[in-house]
Amino acid sequence: SRHFDSTLVAVASLQAQGIKVYCMETTENAISYADLVFPPEGVALVLGNEEIGVDTKVLAAADGVIEIPCFGAKNSLNVCSAASIVIYEALRQWNSLNNSTLPSE
Repeated sequence: SRHFDSTLVAVASLQAQGIKVYCMETTENAISYADLVFPPEGVALVLGNEEIGVDTKVLAAADGVIEIPCFGAKNSLNVCSAASIVIYEALRQWNSLNNSTLPSE
């Protein structure tokens, strides 16, 4: 475990290690989490405060912004629910990738 003085410093450190960083936020330039091909070498997700979201400087520094499309009056989910959905999708993709390299029976 490491401590960083700010989220921006953490993002820069992860990117320097070759890890892609994606923010989860509802913005004009966000893509659906289901359309993202999660890098097999790993990914870091930045989740914002439920009231104000991810800082705009962090959004600009990240490799991309993803969102969970929502329909109806509410345009977002709580952080715990959103994280669970996106992490599940990353694991699903990685599992499919691993299974595709298995020899056929």
